Amino acid sequence: MRIRNKGTGQALTDVMRGQVQMMMNSALPAVPHIKAGRLRGLAVTSSKRAAVYPELRTVAESGLPGFETTSWHGMLLPAKTPKAISTRVHAELVNALGDPDVKQRFANVGMDTIANSPSEFSAYIKSESDKWAKVIKTVGVKAE
Repeated sequence: MRIRNKGTGQALTDVMRGQVQMMMNSALPAVPHIKAGRLRGLAVTSSKRAAVYPELRTVAESGLPGFETTSWHGMLLPAKTPKAISTRVHAELVNALGDPDVKQRFANVGMDTIANSPSEFSAYIKSESDKWAKVIKTVGVKAE
């Protein structure tokens, strides 16, 4: 198998043209093409089925138990940001992410919203870093 990284846009185009047989990608850029019938979703890589496509099984349900990988986004502030400002930003973000319209907009493109605490998010970043460092070491990935 040959793996090349040309970027998401070009990779999606290559799959739709039949130049590449398949790809793994985050839902955000793929959902419009799936809805339009230009791509066919096979499975989701998260631990649970996606609200936008509940009929798509997870990779774990498809025969690879324990498989889970997701793309995620978060808000970060400089470490020296005053506590009062970071607390206010966090509160406003939690408020926005709790809005039903905001939640629905994210859900429509295959994204879940999680309004966790700064310490929970820091722990998640650490766990993701540790997980992927282990994968990189195990498979011997080297920077080119």
